Amino acid sequence: MQSACALSSPVPVPVAGVEIQYVPRDRVRPVWDAILPQVERALARGMGDGTKPQYLLDAILQEHAQLWVARDEHELLAGIVISVKIHAACDKLVVQVVAGKDMKRWMPLLLQHLEEMRKLTGTKCVEAFCRPGIAKYLKQLGCKQKAIVMEL
Repeated sequence: MQSACALSSPVPVPVAGVEIQYVPRDRVRPVWDAILPQVERALARGMGDGTKPQYLLDAILQEHAQLWVARDEHELLAGIVISVKIHAACDKLVVQVVAGKDMKRWMPLLLQHLEEMRKLTGTKCVEAFCRPGIAKYLKQLGCKQKAIVMEL
């Protein structure tokens, strides 16, 4: 199965020292508190009218979603919330929120991790709703645009 974010060309090497890490449930609260301002900002600028930070945290703590972070040796750079969504036609690995800074340092590595997670979960694709600027960057990394979300 092909991911919606399958990379068609080699991924640029991220800056040395940047890692993508899963946050175990017993470590979620302090990490969440550290990234909460970034999550709130991301939701306010994107699709945040459909979800709230507390909903995401509850989903993580109830193990309906996972929290991942991008970090370097000095700080947390971003928080990423992912989950598996079951649909009638296929299951998808869904990126619910990506919130952080210095995206070009860690996004290529995150895409590699998401593709591995897609394979491990047996899902058909990785799906994310994102703002136009981020979509443009993701296209440069090999992601394909599938739809445009409109509101009235």
